[in-house]
Amino acid sequence: MSAKKNLFRQISIAAVVLGLVAISSILIIGQPAHKRHVGLVEDWSSRHVIYTNPGTYDQVKNNPAAYSRWLRTQYDTRFIFQQIMRNRTSTSGFAPRGAMEPTSLARRIAGPGIGPPPLRPIRNPFSPLKADWAIPLGAGGVAQGMSPAKYGFDVNGTPNCTADFAAFPINATTQATRAHVVGTFSTSGSSTGTVAITVTPTGGSPVPLTLTAVTTASSGLNFQIFTTGSSANATTEATNLAAAINRNLSATVLGRVVAVASGATVTVYTLTPGTRAVLSSPSDTGVSNLSWAAVTAGTDGTHANIVGLNQLYSGSGSPMCAGLTFPEFTFSYASGVGGVDTSPTISTDGTKIAYVENDTNIGAILHVLTIGSGTEHDASCINSGTASPTCATAAVIPGSTAGSTASDFMLPLGLVARATAGVADTNSPPFVNYSSDIAYVGDDTGHLYSIGTVFGGTPAFSGGSWPVTVSANKLTAPVVDVSNTGNIFVGDSGGFLYNYSSGGTKEATLTIGGSTAPAITDGPIVDSTNGVGYVAPICNASSASSLTQFAFTSTTLTARAAITLPSGNCSDEVTYSPALDNNYFTKGISSATAANNGELVIYYSTTNNSYVNMYHFISGALTTTGALATNLSIGGAVLASPITEFDNINGVFVPTQLTSTTTTVTMTTPTHAVAAGDTVTIAGVAAGSGDCSAGNVANINGTHTVATVPTTTTFTFAATITAGITGGSCGLGSATVTSDTDFLFFGTTVPEVFTYTLPLIDLTPTATNTASVAGGTSAIIVDNNSTAGQAASLYYGTLLGSICGSGACAVKLTQAALQ
Repeated sequence: MSAKKNLFRQISIAAVVLGLVAISSILIIGQPAHKRHVGLVEDWSSRHVIYTNPGTYDQVKNNPAAYSRWLRTQYDTRFIFQQIMRNRTSTSGFAPRGAMEPTSLARRIAGPGIGPPPLRPIRNPFSPLKADWAIPLGAGGVAQGMSPAKYGFDVNGTPNCTADFAAFPINATTQATRAHVVGTFSTSGSSTGTVAITVTPTGGSPVPLTLTAVTTASSGLNFQIFTTGSSANATTEATNLAAAINRNLSATVLGRVVAVASGATVTVYTLTPGTRAVLSSPSDTGVSNLSWAAVTAGTDGTHANIVGLNQLYSGSGSPMCAGLTFPEFTFSYASGVGGVDTSPTISTDGTKIAYVENDTNIGAILHVLTIGSGTEHDASCINSGTASPTCATAAVIPGSTAGSTASDFMLPLGLVARATAGVADTNSPPFVNYSSDIAYVGDDTGHLYSIGTVFGGTPAFSGGSWPVTVSANKLTAPVVDVSNTGNIFVGDSGGFLYNYSSGGTKEATLTIGGSTAPAITDGPIVDSTNGVGYVAPICNASSASSLTQFAFTSTTLTARAAITLPSGNCSDEVTYSPALDNNYFTKGISSATAANNGELVIYYSTTNNSYVNMYHFISGALTTTGALATNLSIGGAVLASPITEFDNINGVFVPTQLTSTTTTVTMTTPTHAVAAGDTVTIAGVAAGSGDCSAGNVANINGTHTVATVPTTTTFTFAATITAGITGGSCGLGSATVTSDTDFLFFGTTVPEVFTYTLPLIDLTPTATNTASVAGGTSAIIVDNNSTAGQAASLYYGTLLGSICGSGACAVKLTQAALQ
């Protein structure tokens, strides 16, 4: 063996070993050793970081660069989640044949029994969307464009009524307040001394913080004061004291305090709200020009800003959660004071949730909530599963109920990292890189933060170049290209897209939408496999909005294709990122023939109308002409949620007859549930008599797009056949047909929820629902592929509350074609 080949083999083996260690830590990070299940997370990021088929080991084994990238993809948590959700856990294999197969690798992590989920029986793809339940979320709900998050307890098991849950953020204040006290520096000169601040958790020991006033530069527990008095010096002293408090956050969660300086005053707040943490009057010794007002005690709130629901698979008919018509609150927390305006992210073991609270005084605060195992809501709420629960307005502070194991770790972003208070986060949910356990999140003044050990330890700012000043504008969600460059991609309200290294270096900037740079509100989509992405700015009055396909490397960011979308005037209508259909994931985009590639679908709105259209790819580039002759026209400026694609393998059935011309194959079955445009996989057709030759059979077996559906028992697809095949010529004894229905879901302010099948052949929806929508919907997430009653569903929040009271609602609809 040559030295070069031997070296590559050593690198390959080392990479596999490292990959095993990496994926084990990725999927069970923060999870006790005795828990061997692997959970499945569906959240906002599921549609923003994507992967096409990365190929097989045999295809990349002789190319070290391609192999390294392929291996990183196999061990990327979100890639694994994507494969599981698409029933393709064995598509490409995790490692060299003979070393470890996909299922054996998963078994090492999750225990026995893992494998591709079973195929589901065929369902009617034209059934209406059916509302299973809608429950009130009180005075607020999931914000426009944001998303709930769903956790499935075990990828090996069936849907679980008690362990599976959905987390809904609520953009309403908790009605709680934080204890606080105001200190004022006078304009007289000061003397050195100490300032002691003490917080006493309910039922716990006092947690002190002692700061020392010095005449030298501020550092550590010291803050600088001045012996000469002036108004300027008093202001600086207040700033110095606040900074000393904020850089010395207590290691005890319930004892944490932060401070906001304003002029010559400094206001000290407990991070834990209400009566859960009692703030004592600060004592100062020797600091002669500092005086303290009376402490204002915190008050307990009753309104949740983050809730969790289990017993999800309840509803009318024959629910999986037998006897229940409503879900139950597994937790209802008044977590802090402000609302949660963006989407949450759940840890892979389902024990923690990361999200951002916006406090008017402090600003954006990252929460890492450890869900408790006790009664995690007020006992007064109705929560029986047989009546609509009311727990969103009967919330509790995490850990405050008897026996609760909940804890709520809070890290103020701008206040602590940049000494800037009051800056909110309205567009940027946290993105957690599961492999590194680092969370990235932006704020409304263009700052991007990196927080380490977010789920696996004590969250802390990463340091170094972080946080970085991206711009002066509101940032979108950051998206990490985990398995390729490792870089972070983020847009802003100025119409710019940025490429940052994992170390915080700005590598490249791209202007989106022309010279007027209309705002980007939704995070980019990053295709890690192909090194491209997609971003769509709002449609503004100055310039036509442009959907842009961008290409990237670790140091570059360039526009590859741009589509001018509107056909009428615009007035700042929000445009969310597009969706990629299942052909995109399975076929990719690299072919020079559009029919051999996947497709992109986007919804956009103008002051005149609202539209949906589909676009093809040629040689990796997005085409600029819509695939459909006309757009879906809803009428007027109708705001829609982000659009969600979901691929479902409906089932497997046996063909009874096969005939063909030289270009079209007609398949006959006892029954089927496919529609024109669906994908079917033909397998096991054997050569036979006449023109059913081995060459023709090779062109029949494989994946095809249904061309027409003449009857309920026949469908056709295109194939190249040397001569027409007559009935009975081919061997069908071992043949199977697997149907694959690809769905598109979105809600609008019409109000209506629409379902389409992909690729789009025409613009007639396959299902709609108007009864369970009030004022439009949040982003929609889709959960299990399952045959269990009502265990395959859509989850979203309404933007108004006419269907479940005066506030917004949490809603579950059964997927079209699954129930």
